[in-house]
Amino acid sequence: MEQGDRVICAISGGADSVALLWCLYLLREQLDLKLSAAHLNHGMRPTAQRDEELVRRLCRQREIPFYTEKVDVYALCDAWRLTVEETGRRARYEFLRRTAVSIGAAFIATAHHREDQAETVLLQLLRGTGPQGLTGIPPVREGIIRPLLDTPRAAIDAYIAAHDLPYVTDETNLDTHYARNRLRLEIMPQLLTINPSAPAHICRTADILRAENDYLDAQAAPLLPDNGTALPCHTLLSAPAALRPRMLRLLAVRLPVGKKDFSAAHYRALEMLAQIASVLDVSLSALLNGCMIG
Repeated sequence: MEQGDRVICAISGGADSVALLWCLYLLREQLDLKLSAAHLNHGMRPTAQRDEELVRRLCRQREIPFYTEKVDVYALCDAWRLTVEETGRRARYEFLRRTAVSIGAAFIATAHHREDQAETVLLQLLRGTGPQGLTGIPPVREGIIRPLLDTPRAAIDAYIAAHDLPYVTDETNLDTHYARNRLRLEIMPQLLTINPSAPAHICRTADILRAENDYLDAQAAPLLPDNGTALPCHTLLSAPAALRPRMLRLLAVRLPVGKKDFSAAHYRALEMLAQIASVLDVSLSALLNGCMIG
């Protein structure tokens, strides 16, 4: 981020995003930031309008340009065939990116903090992810910046109290039917009894794995064609075993539908198929496109 950049702060009205907006507001002259705020009203709770009004009022008081939209998340769930959590996340980022383009913002700032990062890494581990999943939430990626990612939740709470900032509490954060809430409210407190520094250590591991993951991706990329997904199976099988899943993942990114529905199991299955298909001289392009319809 450079001086003079236009930045949108994603704000839900919760303590984390209010603290981030306030930090950016106080730093706007020093960093020469053109600050705006954006809030997506999911309409999923009776108090959703309350949240929007709090954010609107906060922005109006400080003359921060404010952008908002309303969406029907449950209708989008059916259309997109995603869970409520996945739908809400996708809708939020689509709104933020669309707004950023419309006002010429270079960056979107979100309020993910240290405990969010630790929870994400643990959830990915429980889902059976590979090394990339264990890198957690990236500090910077594709115009999204997360200035509070190394900040403990307790420090954010203290900042809110010190500045007497208003915020709202999302009642659904207490619903342990959601995996993240159950991890946050039930599992993480148990981990803290074993080691109070558990979140910090988990985040440090994610940082280490992110650097190593980037390095291995850089080793895998030159083994792929410049364009498309056509790659002879013998090229894949002659690569070091540690690079093969990465080669497949980087190829899957090039598919029209992307790699969202690919898991580690899919990559293992593709590698096994490649061993069979190499005898028939079938390209990986055919295998990858077969996964799209199968």
